[in-house]
Amino acid sequence: MSDVYLDSEKVTFNGDEPQNVRGVIEVLTRYLQENGRLVAEARVDGVDIVNLKEEAYLKSFGRIDVVSNTEEEYLSGWVKQVSRDVSVLDRDMVSFSEEILNKPWDENTGRGKEILEGFVPILRLIEGLVFYGKQKEAEWIDELKEQLKGYRGSLNLYTSALALKDPASMSDIVALDLLPALRKTFALIEGPILAHFQRKPCDHGAPAS
Repeated sequence: MSDVYLDSEKVTFNGDEPQNVRGVIEVLTRYLQENGRLVAEARVDGVDIVNLKEEAYLKSFGRIDVVSNTEEEYLSGWVKQVSRDVSVLDRDMVSFSEEILNKPWDENTGRGKEILEGFVPILRLIEGLVFYGKQKEAEWIDELKEQLKGYRGSLNLYTSALALKDPASMSDIVALDLLPALRKTFALIEGPILAHFQRKPCDHGAPAS
C-alpha cells in the first residue's frame, strides 16, 4: 500500500487515489496553490524528486514525503541560497575586470564564460521575484523590473564582446555596468524584499483530503 505525507501528516485523497508519482505531485500542487502554498521539497521512497528519472514519474511508489512552504518562505530560502554565491561572483568580477587586459585571450575566454554563467541563477531569482512582486503589487516591483531590463541589455553587450574577443569592452561592461548593478540588486533584495517576506504571515495549510 502506498503512503503520501504532506508536512509529516498522512494524506487521505478524495475520490480515486493517484497511482503514480506524477499524479500525486499534480494533485498536491493544485491543493497547495489553492491554499497559497507550494511544493518546496519532495522525496519518493527516500530519493529527492529532482534526482528521479523521467520514467519514474509514471511508476508506482511505496511512500512520498512532501514539504510545503508559503511563497514567502520559498523565496526567502531561494534568496539566501543565491546570496551565498554572489560574494564569490562579486570578487571574481573585480579581479577579472582588472586582469583581463593583461592576460592571454585563452584565459579570458574561460573566465569570461564563467562570469556569464554566474548570472544564470541570479537572473532566474530576479525573474521569480518579479513574477511574485507583480502578483502582490509589491512596492519594490518597478525598481526590480528596471534592474532586470538593465541586466539583459548589459549581458547582451557582454556576450557580443566575448564573441568578438574584445577584452576592453568586456572589462568596461563588468566594471561599470554589471558589478554596480549586482551590488544594487542585492542591496534591494536583502533589504526591502526580504523585509517584505518577513512581514507576510506564514499560514500552514492542512493536508489534502
